[in-house]
Amino acid sequence: MREEKSGLKVWERNATSTKLIIIGVLALLLLIPASMIEGLIDEREGRKASVTREIGSKWGREQTVTGPILRIPYLERYRNSEGRDIVERKELYLLPEKLEIEAAVDPSTRYRGIYKAVVYSSKIRMQGNFDFAPLKQSGVPCDDFLFEEATIFLGMTDLKGVRDQIAATVNGQSLEMNPGTPGSVVGSSVGAPVPGLRTRQELVFAFAVDLNGNGQLRFVPIGKVTQVEMTSPWASPSFGGSFLPVERTVAASGFTAAWKVLHFNRDLPQVWSGGGLDLDKYAFGVDFIIPADIYQQSTRTAKYAILFIGFTFSAFFIAEVLNRRKVHPVQYLLIGVALVLFYVLLISISEHLTFALAYLIATAVTIALIAFYAVSVLRSRRLGMVVAAILAGLYGYMYVLLNLEDYSLLMGGIGLCAVLAAIMYLTRKIDWYAGAAQTN
Repeated sequence: MREEKSGLKVWERNATSTKLIIIGVLALLLLIPASMIEGLIDEREGRKASVTREIGSKWGREQTVTGPILRIPYLERYRNSEGRDIVERKELYLLPEKLEIEAAVDPSTRYRGIYKAVVYSSKIRMQGNFDFAPLKQSGVPCDDFLFEEATIFLGMTDLKGVRDQIAATVNGQSLEMNPGTPGSVVGSSVGAPVPGLRTRQELVFAFAVDLNGNGQLRFVPIGKVTQVEMTSPWASPSFGGSFLPVERTVAASGFTAAWKVLHFNRDLPQVWSGGGLDLDKYAFGVDFIIPADIYQQSTRTAKYAILFIGFTFSAFFIAEVLNRRKVHPVQYLLIGVALVLFYVLLISISEHLTFALAYLIATAVTIALIAFYAVSVLRSRRLGMVVAAILAGLYGYMYVLLNLEDYSLLMGGIGLCAVLAAIMYLTRKIDWYAGAAQTN
């Protein structure tokens, strides 16, 4: 009989520890559906990207404008190992001495079902000049240049976005630009022959292009001095690429930005022969983003799932120990599932409403569900209200973290320390061996 009492006493002392282990295992198991939530977010985001590409395929893709570049064929003469004189035709490419670009961009939003994408119409005006002095440094004799076959070409990522005839003038003479330029080194391009180069020391050009695109507009700084000015009524630009603007103004009415890039800033020769160079890596410009992307914010929220599960389980466990109310592991599991379903509600609602409103609705539903369940499980309306207050504080704090991008880690660390301090304070009088609260 004494042995049975002793065994029962040992079991009672270990019951709390056993319960903690079970709760920890349940929390870890709930990470499986939580990780599946991140997979769901990735799938929905991928669907959005697919719709954006579909819209871009009809309107115009992300555009990178390169040029103009002057292509001048020449003859290379040499003697081979057999002593025979060989003449080969090659291509020489010359970059502008000065390039000035003005771009007026008018973005708009296109919808496909519940998804939307930013497209734009732009009016691009560029002018500048080519200096032929670098040709003398190329080592090619002047008589070997085939100036009569020279062409000037302008590269664009997607020619489908060209909405009107391209107005081009070279030394005051109008040119008819056509696609499929021979010898182009920039992929998709338009170009035209340039007559009368043999008698000139420089070439002055001007282009006017009406170009549609999707989400992004960039330029390659091929001029020895490249200056770009861009204006747009879009209030949420993201400046990216290899160079940031030297001046920019962003307001609710739109933005203006100006770039200045020198040839010292990019590792490109003014003149070269042979194959193409990797010009796109020097591109810069603007991404016309949709502010507060719901999938990015949902992903950030889902990364805190384990903290919500852990804090909520801790609240129920402390209430269980302090008030001697038993909560079954199955009940913990149901509470955890409700916490995970919060993310499903958040994603599905935010696709139709604003993220802030979706967050509020998902939070209210989750807190109400768990709070009413807590009243029944703990048999105390007061404890149910405490659980609701704790969850409201957690979700409110999470929303603050989502909006404090630069300080989210700092605020998150402070919040975790505060929660841990509260738990340690509330459980300081608990005799964990006996499994009961000892109060003064």
